[in-house]
Amino acid sequence: MPRAKKNPEVKEEVKTEKPVKAAAAKAKAAVKATNKKIADKKTAEKIEAKKTAAKAGTAVKKTTTAAKAAVKKPAAKARAAKLDLIFQSPMGGAITPDEIAKKLPKGAKKAYVRIDENKIYWVNGEETGSVEIW
Repeated sequence: MPRAKKNPEVKEEVKTEKPVKAAAAKAKAAVKATNKKIADKKTAEKIEAKKTAAKAGTAVKKTTTAAKAAVKKPAAKARAAKLDLIFQSPMGGAITPDEIAKKLPKGAKKAYVRIDENKIYWVNGEETGSVEIW
């Protein structure tokens, strides 16, 4: 390639190739460093989000486990299962809850025991009735 003629007005020839390449290299390095910082920040945010999600998941599992245990064994049934209940009348008769349940018709939802009247009153939706205890 032939060399261009020098312009007579230009007093000094400027060599721009090296400074431009150096500036471009610095700019590329700065862009890489900035991109790395951004990537590191995003990675740190993802890791923190995963840790938070894991903690929340653990808390949910503990709560769910506790709730399932509570549903399987209601407190009232647990206490009643350990206690032998025996109802006595003033005349000396006695009856247990199991014997009361056997005297009720199938499907009875509620039962009211009146020892003084010698009756068990039961309710099943719209139906009602009574059974003698002794």
